[in-house]
Amino acid sequence: MRRSGKINIGCIIIAALLAVVGLAAYKIIPMRVRAAEIKEVVKKAAESAATDLRFKDEYIRATILDAARLNNLVIKESQIKIQRTGNTIHVEAHYEQTADILGYKYVMICDPFYDAPRFD
Repeated sequence: MRRSGKINIGCIIIAALLAVVGLAAYKIIPMRVRAAEIKEVVKKAAESAATDLRFKDEYIRATILDAARLNNLVIKESQIKIQRTGNTIHVEAHYEQTADILGYKYVMICDPFYDAPRFD
């Protein structure tokens, strides 16, 4: 028998949990997408510098900083490290993204890097 005007408390709790999970996904998924885009930029910049010696460190930094600016990320020039050794170019960037989820600060630490073999 159904009682008019009564709501099952379990349904309210499940709805609230789904709302929190949905909000977290809404905030975290774009952060993951931006991190993947920066990772791809780091990879392409390293590959470009490895295949063409005209691509200097300044060009690599500028490419990564431009991509960060387009993705509304704060990456400082000092957070980008480039090492040219023997037959390899190592490019990495260190940065953080923060999301506020109902008062909880979710911090995602990103360290994309790529080692590209040099072709002279």
